[in-house]
Amino acid sequence: VAPERLDLPEAVAALLALPGLAPAVTASVAPPSAAGIEALADAAPLPALLCREGVLHLAAGQPQRLALLRLRLPAEALAPHLGAAAADADLLCHAQDRLHARLLGALADQARRDALLGATPAVPLLLDLPLALLPDMPAPGNDEDPGLAPALIATLSPAEALAEGLGPRRAALRKAGWGLAVRGLDATTLALLVPEALPADLLLLRWSPQMTERAAASALRRVEPGRLVLTRCDGAAALEWGVSLGITRFAGSWIDALLAARRMATCPRAADCTRAACAARGRAATPAGRAGCANPPLLAALLPPEATP
Repeated sequence: VAPERLDLPEAVAALLALPGLAPAVTASVAPPSAAGIEALADAAPLPALLCREGVLHLAAGQPQRLALLRLRLPAEALAPHLGAAAADADLLCHAQDRLHARLLGALADQARRDALLGATPAVPLLLDLPLALLPDMPAPGNDEDPGLAPALIATLSPAEALAEGLGPRRAALRKAGWGLAVRGLDATTLALLVPEALPADLLLLRWSPQMTERAAASALRRVEPGRLVLTRCDGAAALEWGVSLGITRFAGSWIDALLAARRMATCPRAADCTRAACAARGRAATPAGRAGCANPPLLAALLPPEATP
């Protein structure tokens, strides 16, 4: 029975005796060893966790086209496969890096690569990779040839982008067809960096309303707009802000929905589908994730053929 009046501190014992108010006993969970987290990562179903994310080129007076394709491993997709270890940011990052190494192996096999990417136009592929996984290339010569246009673009964390010697290494990688990008650049991170000096071809901005604040906009106005990609676009506000800075490449849930709408506008089986289902299937990186689509070639391409370069 609850007491009619509580006199603190004498009533604390009575208060804690009430049902549901006793302190919970926290179980002691030992963190997994390095081998343990690696075993969990190795057992995770990599293709089913990946997300295909189209980066759409949007500019006034120009046709919409797919500019880039990103294969992303969302932390929230991996976390359930790691159990309690997912709560540790370092362990989660280590597991992601191990899976990214597996992804490179999968992309080297044509059949597995086709299953992951679908019939996507020949656009550069963005991969979130740790710096340690990038190949060591010989230093470039003194010629002015910039090398191949990048087919693979490794997106590094902001901390990795500040690594000593990355500038010369970037030039060597470019000769071999690799590009570099920096991911996760939100308003807080931009305030701590000199974005125009980052040794990368692309800067992947993470949209939030805080990006509209003066400090972020001021920092980005020093960057060539052609280096910028706005990710996590979730509505018109993100697009309008990006356009105001001259950004022409966008990704995120709003773009996924736009790509789905473009596909459905030309699909003869559109009446059997919904935009949400089409968008979800378009993000899938496995045939099973795309199951249920009545027009698989169109889905795999992300955009109708006439809308591609």
